Amino acid sequence: IPFILSIFSVASGYYIISRIFSPDSWSTAIIFWYIGSFLIGLGQGIYAGTYATVVAKWFPEKPGTVTGFGVAGVFTAPILYSPIIAFMIRSNGFNESIFFLLAGVAVILLIIATILWKSPSHTLTTEIFSNKTSKKGKKAAHTNKEYTFMEAFKDVRFWILFICFICSSFAFMLFVQNSSLIIIEGLEASMGIEHVRGAVVPLFLTIVGFGGLIGGFGWGFIMDKLGGPWKTLPIIYFSTGVLIILFYLGYNSVILIMTLGFLLYMGLNGEPTAHYASVSY
Repeated sequence: IPFILSIFSVASGYYIISRIFSPDSWSTAIIFWYIGSFLIGLGQGIYAGTYATVVAKWFPEKPGTVTGFGVAGVFTAPILYSPIIAFMIRSNGFNESIFFLLAGVAVILLIIATILWKSPSHTLTTEIFSNKTSKKGKKAAHTNKEYTFMEAFKDVRFWILFICFICSSFAFMLFVQNSSLIIIEGLEASMGIEHVRGAVVPLFLTIVGFGGLIGGFGWGFIMDKLGGPWKTLPIIYFSTGVLIILFYLGYNSVILIMTLGFLLYMGLNGEPTAHYASVSY
């Protein structure tokens, strides 16, 4: 059900965004942009929050590593998409076909995910954990209790996580969704808007895609080594905060944009890994 809801939400969002080319004024088109963006974000959130917790159930002994692997896969998309979209913009300009491509790929992959979907029971998760720990010569431990929503709602730990997730997610999306505009603003005067939009921004998205891929998996691995998210999240929050400040100070330089962007996305993409995996802990 979550994946099906995600399909409809994402597809509707991309269709609505594609309508921004119809109105004569941006003041009207921006309404389509906001509504479509909200629906896409909603669909992505439903999908991401669901698959991450299920993957962690299948691999209870290493929730950080496997969640990081999944997050790394998600953030591989910019590496593949960026050159394709750049080619489409150079060939036919910026038009609705780009959003139709993104919608089509998203829907196909979500349909495949729906077909392959299988969530293990808490009993099966416990058995998997016990079997794998006993094979390694370790004493099998009990996996954490599986909470209902109302039980979690009454637990103070739920609210601590909720506040941290909300604040960091806003910071994450405020930067990621505006990174291209920030780059254009910083380099437009020296390089020209067409060159920045057609060459620099796609290159930036490809480079930070690799950074996100490494960060998503790497922070999950580090989290398991450190013993959980509570030691990992403060490191991620602090390092990304510092890097955002440095990016702001150096966004007039292509070299600094690429270097800091790579490092920043390594940190930013560690956040969803630690957030999702922390639920398992």
